[in-house]
Amino acid sequence: MKEKEYFMSKKEVIRLEVIKILSDKKINQGEAGIRLGLSKKHVRRLLKSYQENEEEGLISKKRGKVRNNKISIDLFDKVVELISLKYNDFGPTLACEKLFELDNIKLSRESIR
Repeated sequence: MKEKEYFMSKKEVIRLEVIKILSDKKINQGEAGIRLGLSKKHVRRLLKSYQENEEEGLISKKRGKVRNNKISIDLFDKVVELISLKYNDFGPTLACEKLFELDNIKLSRESIR
């Protein structure tokens, strides 16, 4: 069977080192929490994940996935076109309000920015 290849961020590597020390019982959960800036409960969760899945258990599950609030390409193109044609000289707040009032497109001010 072919093994999965994965990469760890610096933060995850530091977590791995501390969790290994914790798993060897050289430090307690409170001290591990202080070193990582996490609560004892979070440290317990990481330790359990490490014990079940080894290093792979400490890697973010969100990596490589599309975020939930991502705007579709079609909507993005439509909004860019509308803003450049109708609302070119508007700030993000006013453009957001006008897109909702006149074009029935509801986006946040930050998405418009």
